[in-house]
Amino acid sequence: MVESFNRRAANDGLFLGIYLSVIFLASIFSAKMLVLAHIGLLMLLALPFVGIWAIVRFHRNCQGMAPLSVLWMYGILLFLYASLICAIVVYVYMQYIDTDLITNQINETIEAAEKAPTAFSNDFIAQLKQLRDSHMLPSPIQIAMAMLWATSFFGSVLSLLTAIALSIFKKRKH
Repeated sequence: MVESFNRRAANDGLFLGIYLSVIFLASIFSAKMLVLAHIGLLMLLALPFVGIWAIVRFHRNCQGMAPLSVLWMYGILLFLYASLICAIVVYVYMQYIDTDLITNQINETIEAAEKAPTAFSNDFIAQLKQLRDSHMLPSPIQIAMAMLWATSFFGSVLSLLTAIALSIFKKRKH
């Protein structure tokens, strides 16, 4: 290995963090431009493949000699660094740029539920109104941290499965 897996994960995490941030921004602006909803969805669906590609690329750069633990740790760090970058983007956007994003999303959800009533919509609408009116909505930092931990967990599971698959493939190859 020419460089440490930590440094490599940080460098690759920068690009994955930008990728995650674009997904976030595409989802935010999708109400104004429908094409962004499709782009964001496609990017989200491609996310596991992007993560697998990064881990396989790291494995190849190690001439296929990286053990399972190193591959797994690389994937964990890759998604952790990427999640940190995206969490900063989420926090800055929600805290300083669109401070009413959560409230506006709740209001739009309430309006949509009122226009299309279902059997459970009355309770759902009442709960959303109660959350909004009692100021119990999550803060930008809470949303950013929840996203960080969820993405890191997803990356950890994905890296473990990829590392196991690469280890099995390596053993069959020899």
